[in-house]
Amino acid sequence: MKRSKRRSFLSILLTFSFVIVLTGQMAFGDMPSRSGGGNFTNGKTSAAKMDALLDAGGKMPRVSVYPGYYYKKGSPSPSIIDDEMRELYSRGLTPMILFEFYHEYTAPPRTYQVWYDIGAAFAERFRPGSSWNMENGHDSSWGIRVYSAINEPDLYAEGTGIDYSDYHDMLEGLADGVHSVDSELEVIPGGFARENSHSDHDLRGYGPAIADLLNDGTLAGIDLHVYNDILYAPIVKKDGSCTFSHSPQRDFEEVKEGSGITRDINFYSTEYSFKNNTQEISDDLAAKRMLTCMWGIHGVVKDNGELATQFALMWNIYHTEADDSTYGKCTQLAPWTPIAPGKTVQLVHELSAGMEFTALDPNGDGDFVLEGDGKKMWVWQNYPNWSDINGTSYTIDGIPADVDTLYVYRYNSWDAPCKTVDVTGDSMTLYDLNEKETYMFLAYTDGVPTPPPPPGPTPDLSGWWYLKNKATSHWLDTGSGGDVQGKSSFSTGDDRKWRFVESGSFYNVDNQKPGRGVLDTGSNNAVKWKATEPVTTDDDKLWEVIAVDADANEYRIRNKKAGREYLECSGSGTIQWNTGGTGDETVWILSTDF
Repeated sequence: MKRSKRRSFLSILLTFSFVIVLTGQMAFGDMPSRSGGGNFTNGKTSAAKMDALLDAGGKMPRVSVYPGYYYKKGSPSPSIIDDEMRELYSRGLTPMILFEFYHEYTAPPRTYQVWYDIGAAFAERFRPGSSWNMENGHDSSWGIRVYSAINEPDLYAEGTGIDYSDYHDMLEGLADGVHSVDSELEVIPGGFARENSHSDHDLRGYGPAIADLLNDGTLAGIDLHVYNDILYAPIVKKDGSCTFSHSPQRDFEEVKEGSGITRDINFYSTEYSFKNNTQEISDDLAAKRMLTCMWGIHGVVKDNGELATQFALMWNIYHTEADDSTYGKCTQLAPWTPIAPGKTVQLVHELSAGMEFTALDPNGDGDFVLEGDGKKMWVWQNYPNWSDINGTSYTIDGIPADVDTLYVYRYNSWDAPCKTVDVTGDSMTLYDLNEKETYMFLAYTDGVPTPPPPPGPTPDLSGWWYLKNKATSHWLDTGSGGDVQGKSSFSTGDDRKWRFVESGSFYNVDNQKPGRGVLDTGSNNAVKWKATEPVTTDDDKLWEVIAVDADANEYRIRNKKAGREYLECSGSGTIQWNTGGTGDETVWILSTDF
């Protein structure tokens, strides 16, 4: 994907400000760790979709499984998604799972015990720290933490959907089965549609049907699907007036009240978006409102003012605009090439990486504050009825003492901030802001990151090489299943030999062992081999080779993808990309023999 201007400016500002977030930790982590999209269906792996999600900046997919796959021959069949789970782990993606079930289905049976067995079987296999995860070499913090079932039961006319008592028993059984394995895991009902589309506060009766399970903690919270537009669920109506009535915050509050939910529950959304190419909505307008939707849905609060949103998954990162003009976010899937709303999604993930909410006020000033990893950001939803202080000026308080510049971002600041402002104190007011849109104001609290050093002379990289780390003396090696590691002992096997295949001004780093392909990067600092033959032009598979001491054949190898810097080796032999450090663990000695 071509984003050269952002590469040159934002990469300087953002590349060095990412932190490692545990893949199994989603609630109250940074926005990328709580963001993503569906669906990954019935255990089928899709490298293109996983790459697209990572390119968009999200880390959480929805794994969707239908009855014929999760329940076979009268019993649960969790192994059906084994391959998919392994691939997701290798990419640094942490899924939640949806057990699809609709009113016309006759199997599995709608009984407490059957659904208890389903919940227990899947939780036993895929919870963090499970035997299966450990046997597959997965980190003990990684696994499925959220289990849901029965998507959009409220879409069917009253009396034609799933019986309320069956619905209650199925969810209670699922939750009890999951909790029999691990009481810390979360179970939620599949997403509801009618609050957002019809202001139906009791969700066609399904809300009250499970209120007791929500009130006693059996179910962790509620999943609302939120699709905004101009006519049916507007932020700004066709006449130009603004309404908060279809915001995620208001939807959440009204469902709790209308359904008799009294506990301070969590909020989830497995589907949300702003429509496009309909109701005279242009790509530009869709991008502008998409920014508002993202912060609105990620910033939902509980009655006590604490963050309620556990995650929010977009529909649809993977669809092209040609195939799905209303919700598609790209022109092509591989490599992922975003249209305007998709670029805005990408921008928010880049800016918010490493930060967590420290203040949320969706029902008052309509603003949020995030901090972390040497950054602080203020977000303002500047709409009447969304903000009590809406207008053309905004006062930023609590600016850290060492900050001398604020970077101002709008929905279309994809390549650079729309402006920079010199800081004059710990509080200052910005003027001449546009109404009816969302702003992000970013400060670097540890100083603006400096760009990396310029590359040295281009080396002659023809032939096959062994790569030895200068700091640890480990040799770069490949294993099965995409594994790349550092080995302390030398061998002459094909899995230790590498060549550099030119791709423009970059290189594919290709392993000699048949079928093992090229070095690839994923989220959370992951480096793996990908069964792709050179030449590939994907940024995550392109590397720059920078001379440190050409006479000693010492080089650094830097990934092209923004935010992913130097290939490094830890003392234990872990191979990963870093965010800009240039110690000897990033220096590789190229040799043609031992």
